[in-house]
Amino acid sequence: MTNQKTIMFVFGTRPELIKVMPLIIEARKNPNIKAIACSTGQHKDMLNNLYAFFDIQPDIDFKLMKPNQSLLNLHAETMNAMHLVLLDHKPDWVVVQGDTTSAHAAAMSAFYQKIPVAHVEAGLRTYDIHSPFPEEMNRRAIGLVAKAHLCPTLDASLNLKNELIDLSSFVEVTGNTGIDTLKIVSAKIDSSENLQKSFADKFTNLDIRNFILVTMHRRENFGKAQQNVLKAFLEIIHKRQIDILFPMHPNPNVRKSIDEVLKDYKPEDYKGRIILTDPLDYIEMVYAMKKCRFLMTDSGGLQEEAPTFGKKLLVLRNSTERPEGVNAGFSELVGTDYDKIISSAISLIDTPQYWTGAVPANPYGDGTSSQKIIDILLKN
Repeated sequence: MTNQKTIMFVFGTRPELIKVMPLIIEARKNPNIKAIACSTGQHKDMLNNLYAFFDIQPDIDFKLMKPNQSLLNLHAETMNAMHLVLLDHKPDWVVVQGDTTSAHAAAMSAFYQKIPVAHVEAGLRTYDIHSPFPEEMNRRAIGLVAKAHLCPTLDASLNLKNELIDLSSFVEVTGNTGIDTLKIVSAKIDSSENLQKSFADKFTNLDIRNFILVTMHRRENFGKAQQNVLKAFLEIIHKRQIDILFPMHPNPNVRKSIDEVLKDYKPEDYKGRIILTDPLDYIEMVYAMKKCRFLMTDSGGLQEEAPTFGKKLLVLRNSTERPEGVNAGFSELVGTDYDKIISSAISLIDTPQYWTGAVPANPYGDGTSSQKIIDILLKN
């Protein structure tokens, strides 16, 4: 087809794939698009379940996963691999998502070859270049070279307009594609007794009606800050009878803090329990979100997703590039302050009903973002 556009979608981490997957699905439905799925591959083990669930495999895989890999090495290897791939395929658009080092490297590679870059989830800012690190720098740098800034919210688009972005680029508010994926997966869980049973079987010792879902992985929290958070978890289950489900990030810095703080933890000495597990796959994470009382997290994606299920979040960071959740009443910034984490968590545990009226709508999207983005890329 003479008017067919070639669009290359680049991802490498699980959060990226979650938000790029619905775009690939939409693009492959469209006869006017040749869609190329390009994985940098640094979260290979976390991506396989999603590939199987959605019946999609990458067309290109750099396989850059290495233990404890440095950001410098990842950036250099991604740029080298992308350079060759772009020379070969010459896409009309390179689509990158979010703020990873691989997204930044892919965007820069496209820029050097004068290939237009579409930045999905553009415009998020904390205006603290070290928080989160290196994500804040990555997304700002991608914004300098992107032609299409595809923003999840109005606030994100205003950030870009206030920064006086390049005149050859344009800004669109599309909503967040992660909500598209979340709704697809949630509907499949609700319609599948097997998926529900598999989760229940995996966590037979979890009080499915009374638990907090926790994730923690940010580099700026490594060391003492994470240890403060973990000590707060122990005090919470000392004061209240509630489970904490804690899927542990594989990063050795995270595991070291857990080992140091919880080495003497004995469940029988507490009212509640901390249940440690290896990382949940995305399907299990969605199920856990649907069932938990509330979340404590330093994740950006969970701040966006949990409001779909009406869930409150305590954000284990001092700043957030997602203020919409705070403004809507879903999120509270507690940082890594021991006392604040405990007091805020106890307050939520002791509140039987979080919302006095209707649950607010998710400020990050309604599940139709992917189609909007594909239409924008075809028209430009």
